[in-house]
Amino acid sequence: MTWGNLKRVYPDAIELGSDKSDGVFWKVFFWFFIVLLVLGVAGLTTFMVFMAIFVIPGFYKLIVIPTFIVSAAGFLVVSMMYRSLPATDMYAAQLFNRKTREVIFVTRTQPRFFKPVERSQPVYKVESWDKMHVRSYKTQIVGQGSYQTMYHLQLIFEDPDNPRFAGSTCAIGGANYSDDYLFQLYEYVRRYMEEGAPPVGPGCVPDVENPPPAPPFKQADIEAAGGRALSNPEILAILDKNDVRVAEDLREALKATT
Repeated sequence: MTWGNLKRVYPDAIELGSDKSDGVFWKVFFWFFIVLLVLGVAGLTTFMVFMAIFVIPGFYKLIVIPTFIVSAAGFLVVSMMYRSLPATDMYAAQLFNRKTREVIFVTRTQPRFFKPVERSQPVYKVESWDKMHVRSYKTQIVGQGSYQTMYHLQLIFEDPDNPRFAGSTCAIGGANYSDDYLFQLYEYVRRYMEEGAPPVGPGCVPDVENPPPAPPFKQADIEAAGGRALSNPEILAILDKNDVRVAEDLREALKATT
């Protein structure tokens, strides 16, 4: 099963992806941090003026440098967060081209801390399916006296100059409480790429109620995948051709949408 990760089907490729859900969180955190920083600097300035006028004349000279350092560091941190925000809003997608045996995905560069005008930029990666390895990674998240175990499935591509090292990586399926679901997704992709399995089947149908955003791939990638993505009626025709039985409500939804 694809567990909702199948987004589009092309004549020669399939597209997986998911919307990153942390974009809103980071925007809210960013503005919250801005307010705290402004209030902190304003409070510190007020304290300096009060001490210099009513308590110790000239006291501000002792803390003007630390105040400047804290303000500058706060500016760089906020700038770093702001310049990283495009990465949190990015539609994470991977294109698996069975004809060219390529995996195409988009990552973003991390802006450097001391480059206030440098922003996160998209980087297109085209890797060979035959140079890929699969690894499941476990992460333990601790909080409120307990912890959760989350799994991530990474596709690791060999460095062309040294196959013993990783050249690039991408994650599929997002984070999950069990890697069983992630390996089910990988097995669907593997069967499609290596065994000629049909792109759609039981549990492997795009979500007709929540269409994904526009694909982040280049036009040349779409053309190499066979052109435009298949419409829902065309997907239904593939299901019927392979004698795949689907629920009647899904069948009606596929007929009704393009």
